[in-house]
Amino acid sequence: FKETLNSVCEMFSQSNIEILVEETVNLGLERINPLDRAACGRLLVGLVKQGVLTPDVIVSGTAILLEIAEDLIIDIPKFWEFLADILVIIILDIACFNTLIESCCGYLPDDSLRKKFVSTILFAVQSRDVDKLQSYLADSRQVLESVLSQDFDAFLEENKLSSDSKPESDQTGVKDAGTKLVNGSLQESLHRQLSNLLEKKVTGNEEMSGVDTILCDKVMDNETVRTLVYAVVESVVTGAHGETCSLQKDLLLERLPILKKYIDANKDRELYAMFALQNLVHKLEHPHKLLHEFLEILYDNEVISDEGIFDWEKNEDVEEQEGKGVAVAGCKQFLKWLHSAEEEDDSNDNQELCPEKLKLCQ
Repeated sequence: FKETLNSVCEMFSQSNIEILVEETVNLGLERINPLDRAACGRLLVGLVKQGVLTPDVIVSGTAILLEIAEDLIIDIPKFWEFLADILVIIILDIACFNTLIESCCGYLPDDSLRKKFVSTILFAVQSRDVDKLQSYLADSRQVLESVLSQDFDAFLEENKLSSDSKPESDQTGVKDAGTKLVNGSLQESLHRQLSNLLEKKVTGNEEMSGVDTILCDKVMDNETVRTLVYAVVESVVTGAHGETCSLQKDLLLERLPILKKYIDANKDRELYAMFALQNLVHKLEHPHKLLHEFLEILYDNEVISDEGIFDWEKNEDVEEQEGKGVAVAGCKQFLKWLHSAEEEDDSNDNQELCPEKLKLCQ
């Protein structure tokens, strides 16, 4: 962070610091991985705590994007949700809920946009801290009514928010990681727990036991698998980005039992494991042959099958395309070999069937 702070101080002054905020938020909006968006929020929080930014400057920088929100939504359908993932970090950490809500709404041209902005911020707060949500709804009622131009209770009912009760999952005692939670704070928290464990580099049974403890009360859905795989593969790469990165193969081999256990030869999980690898190499700016090296080890050790890799290669999910083309190009030699090996197996199978076919014909 000190290096980032020094770079910011060298490149920006009070006259253009809003550009830094705009670029940071814009970077977060372009990221599919919620962990990346949270990182953008934490960067801005860190700069506020160092006295480089203020909440008002954050609002001014964000306002540039809010004024063109209707255009951005065309390219980023989840614009409001992604923006909330960034801003909620700032709201909760530096206690600027009223300032941010009231000022940002001033840059939105109509009531429908303001309501969408406020509701997604409140949902983001709810996903992280239900008690804090209740506090905001009670203490900031006047501010919220002012910006919404609507009866506050009607707004809460419309958006299934409540000023005096917790979410349904909390009331029933069921651990339900709904869509907003799965793609937001729960995965960020899980990633942080796993990363802290893996940083200790105590491999073997003790590390496996630690992973099991962290995951024991989690729903093993595809996003949780993605977060687990991302944390593991991230932990075995040295270097910050690009050609400075290298794979610690021995450490990866020691941690393969974790991946094997939780991927469990499940095709959906294999696909999301591939998405995790794609996300990582994209974040690291596609180091030469890094993905190729990962795939060789994971395939040779039967962690991910050829079908799982092919499913990823041909997957056309719009939300999973960030960095996909470069990632595929980066491992094209491995993919070519894998395809040729599959064709050779098919050919051998056909040859083995031929004598049987001849017997039947006779």
